[in-house]
Amino acid sequence: MKTWVTHFWERIRTSFWFVPSLLSAGAVLLASLMLELDREWENALTSTFPSLKTASASGTRELISTAATATLSLAGITFSGVLVAMTLASSQFGPRLLRNFIRARSTQLTLGMLLSTFVYCLLVLRGIRSREEAEFVPHLAALMGFLSTLLSLGFFIFFIHRISTSLQADQVAANVFEELRQAIDQFFPEGRETDASEEEAEAESEDWKDLEDETPLLAREDGYLLAIDMETLVERCADHDLRCRVLKRPGHFLVKGTPILGIPGKASLENEVEESMIDCFLTGSLRTPEQDFEFEILQLVEVALRALSPGINDPFTAITCIDFLGAANSTIARRKLPQQVYHDGDGVPRVHSHPISFESGLDASFNQLRQTASSKPDIVIRLLEALTNIQRCCLTDAQRKAVRKHARLIASDVQRAEMNDSDRKEIMDRMEPFSAADQPSEK
Repeated sequence: MKTWVTHFWERIRTSFWFVPSLLSAGAVLLASLMLELDREWENALTSTFPSLKTASASGTRELISTAATATLSLAGITFSGVLVAMTLASSQFGPRLLRNFIRARSTQLTLGMLLSTFVYCLLVLRGIRSREEAEFVPHLAALMGFLSTLLSLGFFIFFIHRISTSLQADQVAANVFEELRQAIDQFFPEGRETDASEEEAEAESEDWKDLEDETPLLAREDGYLLAIDMETLVERCADHDLRCRVLKRPGHFLVKGTPILGIPGKASLENEVEESMIDCFLTGSLRTPEQDFEFEILQLVEVALRALSPGINDPFTAITCIDFLGAANSTIARRKLPQQVYHDGDGVPRVHSHPISFESGLDASFNQLRQTASSKPDIVIRLLEALTNIQRCCLTDAQRKAVRKHARLIASDVQRAEMNDSDRKEIMDRMEPFSAADQPSEK
């Protein structure tokens, strides 16, 4: 249940209309409250502030009408600015980054403030009555409308500043890296012990080799695996005294009819039990970062690949992304792997999840960049420098082996690429830390 709520909340967060709708609803309540206060305190206000008696209904109506027109115009400009920004971002940084612009709180708050002020002014206008209608001038409501208009103008200025800075390539990469760092804290919350053995660092629980002979449960539809309701899946297994192995992890593409769960032995499950277990897998047409750790990595990779495309040719942005990827993988190297075995309330292991490994993160970070940039000496050099920094943070031999694998692949690609001798020599110099690590230590 928690997984479904999280998914629903993620969809709301990436919607233009959630915050504006909340603020508009608040504007309706505020307008009703202010008009009611004006009716209750009308005599007290005019006696305390005699100058309010000079404020006519027509003048107040004109003021509120002008505020409503101005805020609606600014809302239209804001919408246009967002669309232009998303068009530029989509063409330069990739369509998947549009999610970041849509979910930006600055955009949602600005739109919400402008639209809610417009709604507020409309409702206050409706409450103003001229002399022919037993004159009623809502002084408090009009003052609140004026202040809201000034606040909306401030939000609009802030939005213009924010949208102009958010389109800078380095700022886009920095924003994606910040989300990646939050994902690392979510998926890898604990640090490794520096003196931990490789088995203690990599293994999470008991051996599951007895699950090799399995009864598969099949995917019911095509699409990306967005999330797994692990808590419910454990409960289902406990209810029917089962153990299972999850064959896919969030981010993988599911093809209808392919196995996604393995039950040990040749189990014969009722259709209702199978359906309840398959229902724990949430699929969709687009990848999301809810439980997909590589989603944030691939966003940085996409920015770098776009920067290296012939149409853009911006190696500085690509280098910035490589630096961030190196920092992220260095942090992961010092963290424990996510939980792989889930137990029920009695401590019985019920579900073995598809593992997230350090090597898979390295592959997602550097494979496509290596394949694209093998003929670009500046990018290759920065890739090797990033791998060198990652190797310094590695705490297990398995991690160092994964890093050296990528360094050797880069060196192999460089040997086949057209490149002058001085660049090739400089690249080979960057390979020395990995060559030294391959040498057996002297006893």
